[in-house]
Amino acid sequence: MAIFTCLFFRNSLLNSYNHTVMMINAYLNTAMLIKGIKRTLRRIPIIKDLMSIIKKKEWSDKTPDYDLRIYQSRSALLKKYGIDITNKILMDIGCGNNCAHAFEFLASGAKEVILCEILAENYFSEPKIRERLPANKKDYYEKFSKNLRIINDSIEDIKSMPDSSVDIIISTSLLEHVYDLKKAFNEMKRVLKKDGQMFHSIDLRDHFFFDYPLHFLRYSPWWWKNFYTKPETFTNRHRLIYYLGLIKKHGFEILYKHTESTKQRADRFGLHKNFTRYSEEESRVTHLEFIAKKI
Repeated sequence: MAIFTCLFFRNSLLNSYNHTVMMINAYLNTAMLIKGIKRTLRRIPIIKDLMSIIKKKEWSDKTPDYDLRIYQSRSALLKKYGIDITNKILMDIGCGNNCAHAFEFLASGAKEVILCEILAENYFSEPKIRERLPANKKDYYEKFSKNLRIINDSIEDIKSMPDSSVDIIISTSLLEHVYDLKKAFNEMKRVLKKDGQMFHSIDLRDHFFFDYPLHFLRYSPWWWKNFYTKPETFTNRHRLIYYLGLIKKHGFEILYKHTESTKQRADRFGLHKNFTRYSEEESRVTHLEFIAKKI
């Protein structure tokens, strides 16, 4: 009798678990379907124009406090690994509308800071830069703006910068949005001086379902590119091992590496065959941060 009771409860628990997974799966699929339909509709010119009128706002969910955190975390790690920014040329690629941290680097002794952002014309007029500076550091613009350069290049083609012209490159949540990472690494290697360093922080999660960070690994490249991610915020879905391979292939030495992982199983909702070649441990990595030196 005890055996039958245990089996009954075991089967009940399994059924409940399977039912829960099915419900979550149905919700995720429905949400992604709606997202795909919305993106398809936005391709129609008249609907695209209407959406731009209804939702007319500049992407800017970050504040000077965020800029300051970028400066503090980057400068602390660079200092920890013996990288001095004094009299160095530093470039922040894909910085969005963040610029206050550039003035902090200049105030700390950097020779020049280059903000490389393809939407620079939208973000970096003088009034917008001044507005971005903290209230107690408004004088930074007069002091350091002459050492601030702004270019609107893509990381895949940093055409404004000659070979071996930059000492340090940094980026924050950029590389996961790059279409061709091989081109990006080629360009960063080209513009960095010998022994130059780069610092990258990469968000490897599903940017639509942060509660289910690996959910986007279930879709084929065609469905993902055409329906479930936007061109302006494209997410490439590359995993940890791919980035580590690019670092090694392009002749960089890793000085610092930090990863964070989710506890959720990578195959919880099924994986597309393109992602089954990765180990469970590699697939679960949701954040990568590293400093690498050009050798």
